[in-house]
Amino acid sequence: VKKFLFSLSLLILLMLGACADNDIALKEEDAEEATEVDTEEVQEESAEVGESEETDEVSEEDSSPVGTITNPVPYGETAVIQSGVYDDDGNLIDAEFEITISNAERGDHVMDFLLEQNMFNEEPPEGYEWMMFDVEFSAKIDDPNQAAFVAPTFNVFDESGSPVNQQDLFPTFDGIEFGWVDVYDGGSTSGKAAVLVPVGESVLIEYSDINIEGFFAVE
Repeated sequence: VKKFLFSLSLLILLMLGACADNDIALKEEDAEEATEVDTEEVQEESAEVGESEETDEVSEEDSSPVGTITNPVPYGETAVIQSGVYDDDGNLIDAEFEITISNAERGDHVMDFLLEQNMFNEEPPEGYEWMMFDVEFSAKIDDPNQAAFVAPTFNVFDESGSPVNQQDLFPTFDGIEFGWVDVYDGGSTSGKAAVLVPVGESVLIEYSDINIEGFFAVE
């Protein structure tokens, strides 16, 4: 028993280490588009505030890695995450994942849709509303015989950086829910998810899985 517990603890530590080492970048075409937009914005700002202030703003943005709470993956763009998966023997296999969050909606029509999906989905508490969004996930894994099991948690943070309590409410979908499947090398999966958000407030979504995590803008 002691040997089993030690092995389990070691495996958990290895997994946590993999999570901490996630390297997130934007998909190349997304990054190129963002660069073009940023260049136009910088040119406009330079005419108004001067080159010195403009340089300070760019350097501050560059200092924060993409996928963090201060520099989330832009809404609708694709995050490329260097991470890994574990085989049955606890060996870490290098893997690259692409994740996109898009089509975010909130409001009464989302509740109507959730009730169509499952009549037992609950109404949001006072002051909250459901936000629903699409998630796309693809994987490149060095071992084609090893799958990545997609088991996501979506953590919500408000504008102050405080977590938004989901109050143990987890709506379900009729066959279109994202996650809880195996994805092999070259494969992909997609689906919908929904979370509680404060009415009218901007939020960030943290995608968290066994060895993947990152912050995404949803507006």
